[in-house]
Amino acid sequence: QQQNNNRKLLGSDLPIAGSCTYNNSWTGDKSCMNFHGESWNLDAMVERCSSEQDGVASQGVGCEDTSDDVSGWCVKDVSTAATSMMSAPEMKEEASLMMV
Repeated sequence: QQQNNNRKLLGSDLPIAGSCTYNNSWTGDKSCMNFHGESWNLDAMVERCSSEQDGVASQGVGCEDTSDDVSGWCVKDVSTAATSMMSAPEMKEEASLMMV
């Protein structure tokens, strides 16, 4: 969670595993999403990021959210269910910057 001009930008409570910078096909501007959760590995981040226009994945680095145009995050739970009684669910979230 970041502080930006006295505004708290709420995101995920899970740790940042990496991020994806890409060209937003709707706005034509650069955008970024964070990958939250220890279940994200580089291959999964690259695979998810490749579905975005000109997506570039970065492991261990979060999105820059200090711009005055940032209003918060859109967080999406992309966790997978446990596959057996012995395994735990994979906690994964994507958090995209929301701009004003």
